[in-house]
Amino acid sequence: MGGGGVVIYDEQLTRINSLIGHLLKESDAKCALLVGKDGRTIARQGFTRTIDTDQLGALVAGAFSASKAVAELIGEPEFSTLFHQGKHESIQIHLLDPRTLLVVTFDERTTVGMVRLVTKAVSGSLREILQAVYDNPDVEEIGTPEEIASTFDEVFGDSEPRSGSEQP
Repeated sequence: MGGGGVVIYDEQLTRINSLIGHLLKESDAKCALLVGKDGRTIARQGFTRTIDTDQLGALVAGAFSASKAVAELIGEPEFSTLFHQGKHESIQIHLLDPRTLLVVTFDERTTVGMVRLVTKAVSGSLREILQAVYDNPDVEEIGTPEEIASTFDEVFGDSEPRSGSEQP
């Protein structure tokens, strides 16, 4: 996620899954995903068999990114929570930290208020775990796309110089 390698250890993933499980049980939501702002799913729990969670994660990350531009237009740096209500299904997208979204889907068995309440209750603990994940000194940064391309060229050779336009 976000230009650098991310390693989540088993203990951290167990704690994340425990918190997400608690959220689902207490809120009576259907499923919850922890998604990087790059769209990659970090963790998922609940009733997900009928949902393409990878596609959902990517679309939610894109929607959240677009909402940032909307927020800025009205003078907010960013919205921390988005909510979409459907006829039978609803979704809440909550910004946990600058790199991570918590996505919760639910139906008429619960309310948006209950989902928000329980999300708020587990968010602090999830942020602490994620901070430890992102601050892991054992993970090497893989570099910018330009640095990666340069390294790739060094290893495999590049007979043509890179430029911003296509050569005929």
